[in-house]
Amino acid sequence: RIVMTKLNELKIEVKRKHNKELLISPKVVEYLVNDTLTTDSDSGGARRVIGSLETEVTTEVAKFINEHPKATKIGVTIQGTMKNEDKKLLKSQARVAVGIAKSKK
Repeated sequence: RIVMTKLNELKIEVKRKHNKELLISPKVVEYLVNDTLTTDSDSGGARRVIGSLETEVTTEVAKFINEHPKATKIGVTIQGTMKNEDKKLLKSQARVAVGIAKSKK
């Protein structure tokens, strides 16, 4: 729930400051909640997830906006295989990807 709130705040901020629509795939939430957490009790839990959101999503969105100032719709998704999608993986092969969102027809 914290992740959804933070992502919605990011969407609002991007719209307000840059007049751009931010479309975030549900897989981003899944990645942040399931793939970035460890079973280590000292890992920080929600703080760790919010830190990942800031470094992997917010920073990448800001970089994309700076590099593509004319883009009006920005999409955030996950590329690669997440740990929870393949139990044989010891480490996630997934990463956050930011690009121009395709318009729905």
